[in-house]
Amino acid sequence: MNGPSLVPASVLGTAQPTEKATKRLNRFLLWGLTLAASVMLAVGLTADAEAARTKRCGTIVITSEETLTRVTVTARGVSCRYARQFLLRQKRRGITPRGWRCSAAGVELYCRRGAQRISHGPPFETLGPASHGRVDGGR
Repeated sequence: MNGPSLVPASVLGTAQPTEKATKRLNRFLLWGLTLAASVMLAVGLTADAEAARTKRCGTIVITSEETLTRVTVTARGVSCRYARQFLLRQKRRGITPRGWRCSAAGVELYCRRGAQRISHGPPFETLGPASHGRVDGGR
């Protein structure tokens, strides 16, 4: 078909956008990119703030089966003293205070109540055989 077409160019989609439409599209794209950048920044700052509020609270010594093991305690929203006492009580008696939810993953323990968090990581030092299942708090 090498002759003149009977269909107008605007219907075929070969018409060029007007200057006003181009400016509108550019404004829309700029607004969208600005919004996306703001959301990404907010998410990044929130993650940094969450990490900053979590504090390392030293170590405790717990009994696991037949050995004494030293583990690192971390806390958010509670004092380090409370976190260490909480974990020692949890390990010694198996008691979780009302409102707290705890889950264990292997040798790690993670407890939460609302925005408060207490956890201990995997053992990083084995101190030797346990004596009569005693649990001590070390620092």
